[in-house]
This record gives sequence, C-alpha cells and structure tokens, in this order.
Amino acid sequence: MTRADDLTAIEPFLGTLLARLNPAQRRRLALKMGRHLRRENAARIARNVQPDGSAMEPRKRRAARKAGRVKNKGRMFPKIRKVQALRINASPDGVEVGFNNPLIARTAAVHQYGEVDYVGKKPDGSVIRTRYPARVLLGFGPADMDALMDLALDHLTA
Repeated sequence: MTRADDLTAIEPFLGTLLARLNPAQRRRLALKMGRHLRRENAARIARNVQPDGSAMEPRKRRAARKAGRVKNKGRMFPKIRKVQALRINASPDGVEVGFNNPLIARTAAVHQYGEVDYVGKKPDGSVIRTRYPARVLLGFGPADMDALMDLALDHLTA
C-alpha cells in the first residue's frame, strides 16, 4: 500500500520545477490533484476496494428485520462515498482531502483505523460496542501516483 509519505519521492524530481511556480499556480495544481484524488477515492469506496487494490473486508451479516429485505446489496458507506462529502483543502504547499461532516468524518476514522465504536444498546440498557476491521478509505495507490505525476507534468508544460 502506498502511503502519503511516498509523495516525497516525487519531490526531488518536481521540487525545483514547482518551486519556480508562483503560489497561485502551485495552489491551482494542488486543487487539480485534490479533485483527482477525491474522484478516485469516491469511486474506490463505491467499489469497496482499498487504495492498494485489495477488497475491503465485508461487513458482518445482521439478522434481517424484515424477511426477504436486502439493503445496499453489500455496498458500504453510502454517504461517505459521495463526492459532496469529500472536502478539498488546497494551498500552495499541498493538498488535503477529508470529510465535510464531523459525523461522517468520525465514521470514516473508525473504519480507516479499525477502532472500537458504539453500535447500539441491548434490551437491558447496556451498551454494545464492536471493533471494526481496518478498511482504508482514503489514500492513493500506484495508479494515483502516476496520474498525479501526469497532472503535474501537464501543468508545467502548459
């Protein structure tokens, strides 16, 4: 899996070229890169695929409340995967893709890092908590690295 720190591998190659751009041009390039990452991450989340290309661990089956009813047919994160839920913060120094809504951000963090979270209450009033498996929602893989490099080169040649 490619991590955010791996973007520093691009820096020696493009660093001097990007340093010649003015801050407005660097911000514009960061915004283009952020839009690309937002689209790719939203599409991956919709396909239940992690950035490294592996499948996300499927969610556990629950007892159906209504017989014969199948909800979402195995698709997870219906609100998280919407492009509108993903926020882009671009500056001349970098770009950040995150979530707009704090509730969506909390749910995403629980799944991203495999944390324990509240699920519900038992009939006796005690709290039910469960550990969620780590499902990497936001990140970038080798294909994203190539696309970001292409975006940067296109921006520099234009």
